Amino acid sequence: MKLRVRSLALLCSLSAFAVAAPMRRHATEEFKLLASDGAPGDHFGCSVSVDADTIVAGASQADAPGANSGAAYVFVDDGMSFVEQQKLVASDGAAGDRFGTAVAVFGDTAIVGAPAAAASGAGSGAAYVFVRSGSTWTQQQKLVPSTHLASDAFGSAVAIHADTVVVGSPRPGKGSAWVFTRTGTVWTEQDELRGSGESNGNKFGCAVTLWNDSIVVGASGQFGSAEQTGAAYAFSRTGGTWTEDQKLVASDAAPFAKFGASVAMSEGGVLCVGAPSDDVGGTDIGAAYRYEASGGAWVFDKKRQGLAAGDALGSSVAASFNFVLTGAIGFAGSGTAILWGFGDTGLKQIFVPETPSSLQALGESVSCGPCWMVAGAPGDSASGENAGAVFVFESFTGAARVHNGTGVNPTAMTTLEGPNIGQLWRVQIDTTGFPSVDATDIVISPRFTATPFGLPYGEALLFTLRHKRKLQPIGQQWPRMIASQSGSGLVVHEIPIPNDPYLIGTKAAVQGVLRSGGKIVALTNGELLVIGCFGQ
Repeated sequence: MKLRVRSLALLCSLSAFAVAAPMRRHATEEFKLLASDGAPGDHFGCSVSVDADTIVAGASQADAPGANSGAAYVFVDDGMSFVEQQKLVASDGAAGDRFGTAVAVFGDTAIVGAPAAAASGAGSGAAYVFVRSGSTWTQQQKLVPSTHLASDAFGSAVAIHADTVVVGSPRPGKGSAWVFTRTGTVWTEQDELRGSGESNGNKFGCAVTLWNDSIVVGASGQFGSAEQTGAAYAFSRTGGTWTEDQKLVASDAAPFAKFGASVAMSEGGVLCVGAPSDDVGGTDIGAAYRYEASGGAWVFDKKRQGLAAGDALGSSVAASFNFVLTGAIGFAGSGTAILWGFGDTGLKQIFVPETPSSLQALGESVSCGPCWMVAGAPGDSASGENAGAVFVFESFTGAARVHNGTGVNPTAMTTLEGPNIGQLWRVQIDTTGFPSVDATDIVISPRFTATPFGLPYGEALLFTLRHKRKLQPIGQQWPRMIASQSGSGLVVHEIPIPNDPYLIGTKAAVQGVLRSGGKIVALTNGELLVIGCFGQ
């Protein structure tokens, strides 16, 4: 097992940076998590949520204390692996509650939905808040809304940020989403959210996402241009009052596409809405729609589709900084999670299990942070048929690959430690073949492809140097830089990588420059960097 070197606390700056070109890459899991007492039919992984180094996963059909009463499991990263910290169950759990259908974690607080609990009648539902002290989790409060009836399915979806939670209630009629806030240790109901122009059976509240004073609620059954085209509703809070700002619908809405079946917001003002039954391009190929916050509104950016008919892309969605993670439970018969990059960079990675199996349903739930991508597979049978599993994937590990174009430049530059955010990237230049050299430069540029003149890797930066373009110091935007150091022989440069999660997964070109008396003697080979989150 690889030992990971942690980066410092991540900064949430909105940096702009040239990012990597489209990349189709399959990555197998770093960890496969199983419940310590997993049993057939538990459906562990039906819901997942990750925050920093804590993962919470639901097992809605676990039999504790009664059949299908449900459970949730907390895992923490100990630096070597993720280990189970505690199993969570409702203090008043009963058979059939399906506790764990939805989970969310923020810091030391977790919320778990139990939509079939009979709190105010059969299937009225409930949500439970747990808090951690040290390594122990205790139930802080059971949440039920002020207006609560049988079949409300309150707890079908949950989200948390700081001291605010939102709980979906997609009842058979017109659904709701309820907001609760915490003062001290007590949670109180703040508001009930309803969408404008709702129709019966709209499933408003089937999916919820929350960040600061913004909430988006999915309504996958909403009747738009046709039956179950779906919608998503955006709300904002001023003081203690929530107001609907926008109703989002797909511009190419099709019948039964179920737009709004999943929703996710990121720290950087990105919204993703899933439509897993979208048929544009293939039956149930699925789609995910990406929006960006602009001027107080969500502006459509682009649509991502599954890779083949039946993928059901958008079964689940998650967003973090410059990534969008989408579940596709039908991919290759076993399911997958697909990572998309920022802007126009397209597909970044396809995450697959080391040993995929049919009907594994990987991607039924997904969650992501800057460093970890997490996907639930409730159909996994490692602990018995449909016992379930959770797969954890690394986002990116810092790496450097030599590129030397036509080979005219000496291979004199070597990366000693990979470039990871919040850490020192160490690169060495060997000047022993050039006795007159008294100084070296490291030139870094987001021009990781050839220049407009067609210069290959390893020679691309010669164009930048020759034309004396302005070279800016390293910083949050990190557009271009020169790091200089006097001396000769084996010269080691230590360059700090900004502690900015927006850099993770991006690429940059690097080249060494050998100088004598201020004049360029030679250029070294080039390197293609991939900025990562972890060291090895």
